[in-house]
Amino acid sequence: MSASEAAQTPRVGVVMGSNSDWDTLRAATALLEL
Repeated sequence: MSASEAAQTPRVGVVMGSNSDWDTLRAATALLEL
């Protein structure tokens, strides 16, 4: 896991937990897929 992925992981978890901000979820997923 790269440093950027490690930095994004908690943010993705928060978004998935809220299930309310799909734009942020998609943006975080795009960053993880780079």
